[in-house]
Amino acid sequence: MLAAMQPQDGDDEQKFGPPVDFSFRDAHKMSDFTKATPRQGVHSYVTIPVTLPSIEPASSATPSGEKEQVADDDTKTKHVKYSSKAIRFSNNSISSFDGFATTLHAILQSTETLEWLDLSFNDLTKISEAILELSNLKVLYLHANVIDDMKQVDKLAGLPNLKTLTLHGNIIDGAKGYR
Repeated sequence: MLAAMQPQDGDDEQKFGPPVDFSFRDAHKMSDFTKATPRQGVHSYVTIPVTLPSIEPASSATPSGEKEQVADDDTKTKHVKYSSKAIRFSNNSISSFDGFATTLHAILQSTETLEWLDLSFNDLTKISEAILELSNLKVLYLHANVIDDMKQVDKLAGLPNLKTLTLHGNIIDGAKGYR
C-alpha cells in the first residue's frame, strides 16, 4: 500500500521516504518522539535539514565575569525533518494525545501529506480531535489500545479520506454493536 503512495519516477513532486519508525522507543508522551531517533530500516529516510534557534543565551560569562559574545552559528541547533507520508508510533506507552500536533510538526516536513499513522500497541483511551487536522489520512492503526467508548471512534467520521481503521484489541471490540 505504501508503494502506491510514492511519486513515480519523473514526477516533479516532492520525494517521500519510507515510514518514519518510532516504534519500540519506550515513549510515554508524544513529546518524547521529538528527542528520539527513528529506527533505521532497509531504505534511507528522506530528510530536510533545518536550523532551529537555540534555547541557550547568545552570550556567556568568561571566568573574569565579563560577557563574551558567542558566534551566531553557535546559537543554532541542527535538526532534520522527515519527508514521509507515513509514521509509526506503535509499541510505546502513549496514553494521551497531548502534544500530538506539535510533535508531528517537529518531525515531519509536512503534516498535510500524512496518509498513514500507526498508533497501535499503546495505552490510548481517547482519540483527540487533533487527528482531524490530518485530512489526507487514509490508514489509521489504533489496535491494541484501551479505547472503551464508541463516541471516541465516531470522531473519525471527520476524516474524509480514511479507508482503513484497525480497532481490534481495544475494550470496545467486545461491545454490543461494535461492528
